[in-house]
Amino acid sequence: MTALEGELSDFIAAIVLPDRCPDVLSPDVPLLGGSILDSLALLQLIEHLEERYGLVLENDQLDELHLGSVRAIADCVRAASA
Repeated sequence: MTALEGELSDFIAAIVLPDRCPDVLSPDVPLLGGSILDSLALLQLIEHLEERYGLVLENDQLDELHLGSVRAIADCVRAASA
């Protein structure tokens, strides 16, 4: 897990799994589809990505490809800052 993936995993764990270790969120664990992120948590994550990384997602990017896992989110952050 990269430092960015670790930071994202910690943030997600803090909002959806506050009583569990963030290590349960490995980079490839599916986040969408009711498994981890509900709609409110997804909105919190999007707001965090905008505030922390300056990442602005378009409507067509709110999908599994871009937000489906910690690794996918980290890839989006890296691509946006390249």
